[in-house]
Amino acid sequence: MLRYLLVTCFFLISWSKTACCLETMRPKLAPFPLAAKSIDALAYNENISALLVNALDRYGFVELIERKKIEAVIEQYGLRLDTVDRGQLRNVGAQAGFDFILTGVVGRNEGRLFIDLTLIGTHSQKEMYQWSYNFRDGEISSKLEEITAAIIPKIKEAQSSEPVVIPVKAPVVLSAPKDLQVTGSSRTIKLKWNQTGSENVSGYKIYRCTSPDGTYCQLANSPVNSYADENLELNDRFYYKVKALGKDGGESEVSGPVQGSTLVVPHPPVFMHIEPGVRSATMSWYQRPVSGGDAMLIPVQYRIYRSTADKNDYQQVTQLGIGTTAYTDSQLQEGSGYRYYVTALNASGGESEQSAILEVTTVGGVAEVTAVSGKIRKIPLSWQPHAFPGIEGYYVYRSAAKDGPYEKIGRIGSREATSFLDAVDSDNAVRWYRIAGINKDGSETMPGSAASATTRSIPAAPATPQVKSGQARRATVSWLPLGIPEDEKGGYRIFRGDQQQGPYQKIATVPENVTQYEDGSASLKDNSAYFYRVAAINVAGIEGEPSPAAKAVTKSRPEPVKEVSAKSGEVRKVSLNWQQTKEADLREFRVWRKLPGRDNYTLLAATRTAGHVDSGLGDGVTATYAVTVVDNDGLESDLSSRVAATTQPAPSPASGVRLQARDGLTGIVWGRNPEPNVKSYRIYRKGFLGSQKVTETSETEYIYSGKDKIELFVTAVNTDGLESEPSPLVTIESQAR
Repeated sequence: MLRYLLVTCFFLISWSKTACCLETMRPKLAPFPLAAKSIDALAYNENISALLVNALDRYGFVELIERKKIEAVIEQYGLRLDTVDRGQLRNVGAQAGFDFILTGVVGRNEGRLFIDLTLIGTHSQKEMYQWSYNFRDGEISSKLEEITAAIIPKIKEAQSSEPVVIPVKAPVVLSAPKDLQVTGSSRTIKLKWNQTGSENVSGYKIYRCTSPDGTYCQLANSPVNSYADENLELNDRFYYKVKALGKDGGESEVSGPVQGSTLVVPHPPVFMHIEPGVRSATMSWYQRPVSGGDAMLIPVQYRIYRSTADKNDYQQVTQLGIGTTAYTDSQLQEGSGYRYYVTALNASGGESEQSAILEVTTVGGVAEVTAVSGKIRKIPLSWQPHAFPGIEGYYVYRSAAKDGPYEKIGRIGSREATSFLDAVDSDNAVRWYRIAGINKDGSETMPGSAASATTRSIPAAPATPQVKSGQARRATVSWLPLGIPEDEKGGYRIFRGDQQQGPYQKIATVPENVTQYEDGSASLKDNSAYFYRVAAINVAGIEGEPSPAAKAVTKSRPEPVKEVSAKSGEVRKVSLNWQQTKEADLREFRVWRKLPGRDNYTLLAATRTAGHVDSGLGDGVTATYAVTVVDNDGLESDLSSRVAATTQPAPSPASGVRLQARDGLTGIVWGRNPEPNVKSYRIYRKGFLGSQKVTETSETEYIYSGKDKIELFVTAVNTDGLESEPSPLVTIESQAR
């Protein structure tokens, strides 16, 4: 009870001191890595996250939680950093003791970056402030200073209104040591045990007694979970118990008793050799020969023990059969010192004294890599060759942030080859590199210290280009050349859009010595506005920021002609006339015609005069006409107003044609045509090879004086010579005179 009272008093005093210092405590801010909102932003989010943390740290107002601790807290609650939501962030942050959480996303669109940030108060469990920023790549540093200057006052404001909760830790109850193991040799009894909650333990008390139920006296203290009771006599037997000591002053219950005794054991092995490896050590030994037949002297197994070079806390590494006299200890720390010894065990479990202690230092990593900045989408790396002859090559690791994660991007197959050229897929990008050595057994060293480099920025934007308007379905764009460094010259790209705000489409790429381009794309329309931008590209084809937009307007089409007229009633033709155009660069007029039964107009003629005669039409044909104007650039106006005209029709066929006898002869008669301009009639005889004109008369009868059988028909002819269709046939039989 007294122990718990003391612990309680300790915590009350600690709390009192803490309460007095509340005003001097800095709020804990957990800046979560910014997520990339798009593929383009992947090259920026880690760098911007790191720069933002540095900017916040320079203010010194907040206590920044390290990224490793943030990730550890997230993993502790079974969550993932890339999928945790805002609600989970608030809960986890509150339980982890964070006062504020800063989270957000980085995006990139049309060459500009944007950041959306949210400040979350874990005590109030609400999103307190939100910011959105939009800027160009080259403005990252200045913009982050502006962002930081906005965040800190909001944290100060929130801190003054939010309560700060100081958690009071309850006393730690220690478990008793367990799984006590004991081994004996001729002069020593060794103890080893396990401890639950060892992070709260400062050491152990070891107790000894000659009987299991007797009074145990404290034998010694041990800072580690093992102890060797030395300088004993052969066949000594003792019982041992162990108690754990807490860092807060408390103690555990004692463990259960375990018996140990000294006994005859084999001679210790002769530890011959140890060789360093990559995070490993390979050792060998042999066993001294045994004389006599005492089975207790005959080894059946070996045990290998290890300690770090700066401590004596030897722990058993492995236990091997008697036929094995070599062992490789792996999973060690690189460039670190270790000590080893070997013991032999007999069939009764008796363990020999330890062998000689051999020391080894594992193979270290690669010295710091040198990374060169200022190259176009590439970063040259170099380093010193590894001193260990077993290294046969190197792995190259890369990350967008100093703290990782790092990915393996290359392998070099020789220890003497100490350079690498990394191709980077973005500009003004920071990349971090580490180099690991590859041992002859295929293992690799831990990557060495990190070095960073930054790729060259994209080319600058050209000045606003000059454009020539008033051209027929084309526009000429010209711009001033940029002073691009010799190793960066690549050329220019020309972009076009229908609106000033875009979107813009790439229409051409020209060499660096060309500063003019004529856009004659088939998609350009008449009397239409187009906007042009020019961007420089370097030798790697990397495109810089585009210039401001410049506007061009294409040439208008000619105005349609007016007052088109067409004359009807002409014989097999139509005469057209229209008003002369005012078009200054007239090339020609085009006359278009549509005949009955047709759906479309077809080109009839091209002329420079304001009129045209459509000849060769049939009788009574109605045609529709329109006219267009074509200028010297080939631009054509819309169709004029449509006009229709009809050619003069032929007379109607003679009617009422019939036989008539007179004076012993037979002839034919018919009715006079209704058309006033019919001047005569033609009588035709139908023959075997066709029709033959017999006569033409102004009368309405014809007397046949021949004797043969004959077939006749009649047509009407007007004053313009137009002839009607034939009348029905009339047959005159053979007749006698």
